Amino acid sequence: MRSKLTDSAAKSFYQNFRFRNEAKRFDDQNEALMQYSGLHDFLAKGKAVLGKGPVALIFAEDDVELDTTLRHHQQLGFRAVVAFMPDTMGLAGDLNKSVHRVQYDTLREGAVQQAVKAVNDAAVGGQWLYYCYNAEYLFYPFCETRLVGEMLAFHTEERRDAMLTYVVDLYADDLDQYPRRGLA
Repeated sequence: MRSKLTDSAAKSFYQNFRFRNEAKRFDDQNEALMQYSGLHDFLAKGKAVLGKGPVALIFAEDDVELDTTLRHHQQLGFRAVVAFMPDTMGLAGDLNKSVHRVQYDTLREGAVQQAVKAVNDAAVGGQWLYYCYNAEYLFYPFCETRLVGEMLAFHTEERRDAMLTYVVDLYADDLDQYPRRGLA
């Protein structure tokens, strides 16, 4: 009886160990699939990301509030969140597994416009795309209780192809006077 229990425990341990390793291997592969060496690599290998929307494109100029910006847009219900950022910037571990990361020099003149145009051209017709920079957050009526897809469904039912939005800049006029966070 004791040998049966030992064999059973060993078999159970082996199966659990194998399952965890396979799950980790899947996570590692999935994480690798969500990382792109540049815009062209993303458009070639990640085009399926643009097939289901809405899609949020987040352009990181620096690492200020980057993780919170990405999480905020995930929580709003974007089916895909794509972060365009230099390879020198890091992401929190949970975001590495849920955000599509594109290595990209966002500070180059015209870089953001070039990327948005290229993604827009590659996206499925009628696909909703949204873009912003790190430390910018999308808010819309009833966003506390409604996902972005519900807001877009309303706009689609109203036969609207675009919508008017506003960006409220919370940075202080004088960053020398308020250097810590730059907020007024």
